[in-house]
Amino acid sequence: MPRDVCSRCHRPVQVCLCKYIACSRAPMNLVVLQHPSEQKKAIGTAKILDLCINNCTRMIGECFSNHKPFEQMLKQPCVILFPNDRAITVHEFQHDYLQGTDIQSWNLIVIDGTWKKAKKIWYLNPQLHTLPSIVLSQCEPSAYRIRKIPNSTYLSTVEAAVMALRELVNDQTILESPLAAFKAMIDQQIQIMGNEIYQNNYQK
Repeated sequence: MPRDVCSRCHRPVQVCLCKYIACSRAPMNLVVLQHPSEQKKAIGTAKILDLCINNCTRMIGECFSNHKPFEQMLKQPCVILFPNDRAITVHEFQHDYLQGTDIQSWNLIVIDGTWKKAKKIWYLNPQLHTLPSIVLSQCEPSAYRIRKIPNSTYLSTVEAAVMALRELVNDQTILESPLAAFKAMIDQQIQIMGNEIYQNNYQK
């Protein structure tokens, strides 16, 4: 028998996240390029950004050639959060690009997927290579406790996007709702799997 699913957050009603969600507007438009394999993952985090940030747009695919919304976005000022040889820190980006401009006119692009899949999206869309690329100046340890990651600097999409937006406006208090919903989702998953399984599989 299929489980009842929340029509808003699309999670089973027993683990609905809606009570943690408060919509707000980010200081910069947020665009998430999501790998198709991430779309239906139960613990995916891009959908949390969709729910909590009014000016968030999610585009699903690998190659965005002839993708009209993608092409329209690129006509506006854009910056991508992605580590590469030309990437600069948020502080450098603020100094070199934002002075004298309206930050609300910019789009911050993030890629949602495993590192391997994120790199594939990057390489399949050379239009992205012409944009300024940024990396976080400071990186807090990830709270994604139910995924095995190489080290604590690897962040979930929701964490990376929120940290970048906070850095861009020098305000660590904005966009609390996405992180609250993310934390609740992680806590729910640990409760479902049980502490023994969690300790054996994720705390070694």
